Amino acid sequence: MASGASVVADRSVIEQVVSLNRKVIGIEMEAYGVFVAATVCSEPRPSVLVAKSICDFGDSEKGDEYQAYAAYTSAAFLHAYALAELGAERRVEATSGKGRRRRSAKS
Repeated sequence: MASGASVVADRSVIEQVVSLNRKVIGIEMEAYGVFVAATVCSEPRPSVLVAKSICDFGDSEKGDEYQAYAAYTSAAFLHAYALAELGAERRVEATSGKGRRRRSAKS
């Protein structure tokens, strides 16, 4: 996936980008803004993860009929990823003694 600062609607520009990297399967612009914002952010800089589902070809036949489904699949992926990563982190904390609850006098 290639990302840039503006929408690319010119087929010749798309072909030029693909000619520079034959593995490019799509071009988008939203993630670029997120990465730039994180890069210029003051310390501590946030880590960035972008997950996107494709819902159209960005051509003259572009429509919105699959946009809700694409948003759903992106959110579902991020949810599963977060559960897997947070679950792994919690398992490490539990085995290392970190993250255990302290019992209060009332417990």
